[in-house]
Amino acid sequence: MVGMSAKTQLNVRLDPDLATAARQAADLRHLSLQEYIEQLVRDDTDPVKAAFMDSAQQVVDELGTFIEERASAPSH
Repeated sequence: MVGMSAKTQLNVRLDPDLATAARQAADLRHLSLQEYIEQLVRDDTDPVKAAFMDSAQQVVDELGTFIEERASAPSH
């Protein structure tokens, strides 16, 4: 098949409740459990996403109180 790369098989042990939650989360996204786990790892290790999340956290740290105050202020 064109575009198919070799895959490494991993065995993972999960608490039954966590395994059920993972399957349900995958189903909600119309993904197989394998695709869902691959996406989680990809998202967690993406340097661009990590940089974005760090920047977003800095904004929240610096302006979070101001934003909360503005959001809860009565509108005129």
